[in-house]
Amino acid sequence: MSATELEPLTDVDVNDDERASAMKSNRCTDIFCLIVWLAFLAAMGFVLITSFRDGDIRRLSHGFNFKGELCGVDAAVAGQPYLYYCAQGDSGGSEAKSLDFANPICLAKCPEDDSQTISCKKYKEAVDPESTDDKGEFTVNEYHVNQASIPTKDQFGRYCVPKNLDLAKSLVRGDGPLGSDVVQMFDSISSLRSCWPMLLFAVLVAVVLGYLYLFALEIVAKELIWGLLVACIVLFFSIGVYCLIHRNNEGGPVHQVVAAYASDAEWTMIGIGVVSLIFGAIFVCVACWASKSIDVAVNCIEGACQCIFDMPSLLLQPLLEAFIRFIVFLFLLYGLLWCLSVGEIKSAEVGLGSYRISGLHRTFQLTDEEWYMTAFWVFGSLWILEFLTALSQFIVAYSVALWYFTPYSGGSKDGPRFPLFRATCVGLFFHSGSLALGSFLVAMVRMIRYIFQFITKNVKDSNPVAKALVCCISCVMWCFQKFLEFINKNAYIDIAINKNNFCTAGVNVMKILMSEGVAVAILNGATFIAQIVGAATITLLTFLLAYNASGFELFQDRDSRWYVPDPAMFAGAAAFLAFLVAIPFMLQLDMASDTLLMCYVKDKNKGNRGGSHVPKIMADLFDDYDRSGKY
Repeated sequence: MSATELEPLTDVDVNDDERASAMKSNRCTDIFCLIVWLAFLAAMGFVLITSFRDGDIRRLSHGFNFKGELCGVDAAVAGQPYLYYCAQGDSGGSEAKSLDFANPICLAKCPEDDSQTISCKKYKEAVDPESTDDKGEFTVNEYHVNQASIPTKDQFGRYCVPKNLDLAKSLVRGDGPLGSDVVQMFDSISSLRSCWPMLLFAVLVAVVLGYLYLFALEIVAKELIWGLLVACIVLFFSIGVYCLIHRNNEGGPVHQVVAAYASDAEWTMIGIGVVSLIFGAIFVCVACWASKSIDVAVNCIEGACQCIFDMPSLLLQPLLEAFIRFIVFLFLLYGLLWCLSVGEIKSAEVGLGSYRISGLHRTFQLTDEEWYMTAFWVFGSLWILEFLTALSQFIVAYSVALWYFTPYSGGSKDGPRFPLFRATCVGLFFHSGSLALGSFLVAMVRMIRYIFQFITKNVKDSNPVAKALVCCISCVMWCFQKFLEFINKNAYIDIAINKNNFCTAGVNVMKILMSEGVAVAILNGATFIAQIVGAATITLLTFLLAYNASGFELFQDRDSRWYVPDPAMFAGAAAFLAFLVAIPFMLQLDMASDTLLMCYVKDKNKGNRGGSHVPKIMADLFDDYDRSGKY
């Protein structure tokens, strides 16, 4: 019996649906890998417990005063979590002209007006270094000044930012204390706080669009894909031509939006126009040279959509996957922050006039062991996320295989019972070792690629040969990662049907790819187009709906609870969330299509192409091949 054929079923440990299908009985695979996987998770738990014991995550987010004390963290300022910048000079209040960045203090609450009196620390002129001893030390005289408070507002729950616009800008400009890219990012995100209900509604809209897209593919896959492909071509060319023609039109609405975020609006408009034209040209090339691929693989896509809608519980899989991945990602990020917080705090120098004085700022220094611990957590995070991807792919493959091998009854298939729950249990209890092995390989390659990318960014420009070599290695690792992900995805299908170990499944997949490479290539090309068109459509529609909705009076009224302060930022955030929602839907479609094709190839190799369970739409695909001799 060849590796691509299916062995007879046994009556051991197999449910009714599997007994009626061509799927083999459940058995544990790659047990040794499962033991290693569980031991690794236990080690990650030990790292996290150690970080809880030795670290303090507040060190990463709380500001520190001029003495180097972390506001709200260190004992001396435990009840004062806010960092406040006094006015430059001896007088403050609403008339303050500038801030004293060198001497911040900690406060229990941000002053909202100038009615409070605040004791600020000041430094007198430092002693001339020439008068110091041979060690080069010098002294600084400190004194107190009672100032009227500067009216401020709470920012991020950590900083007291002046209500005065000029003073606030001095804090967040590039050379200001809050001018870093990270702080600026949080500042932009904070503008979305008031419109979070609208963002939630945008997510729901994206979910509805995802289901509508799958439903439309089931009915009119060919017409929909071609229609959306043409629409994307027209849209990208329209955007490109508009941006190039109106690049100097300062009164235009698009130009005004671009000017608000770019220092050179004209060149930014040109860049947007050129990129849009390039994307339009790419879609034109796809429509011209891949038309046969689209027509052939539409059958697989329609069958995949029919399969998904025949199993209602499988419709929940994209949402559950996105939710679980989001929660796990937040937990892993939280653990990484705790790992970083274990580092020792060191004083850093800051400028004071023409001198530099130690003790005002702090930096974190990690020992070699702490760096190893952090790297271990980062790799573990990648492995866990890849494992979730593998489990998700297995769930879809197992469910679709059950549906495929279910015989027709009265002209229709009766979908298997609770496929989502059953596939999850089978994947976790019987095949976690195989899924862990496949995800480990991808995580390892991804980790190596990230290391080379880090090296690329830190290689000096004076050594272009080394930089080019590292870039080439990083590119090769990316290609190898994509190859592994492709093999893994199909190996999980073989594991779902044949219950093989990961390595055996990989060998079977390579044999199938060698014998049916044309069909697999065409299907992957067509589903890729369907994924790109679907994700782009969901993202663009959500963006347009969000941007136009933000222009309504309800969302422009500053006194409204639904006020949207920055329509462009809001629409961009809504589009980003819609894209994240669209990805699980598109990946489910891709995995279901691949599983149907792999199931039919196995049937074909066994000579069972006309079985009572074979979906008609899949049989038509291979009938066309028999008549024409090509896909």
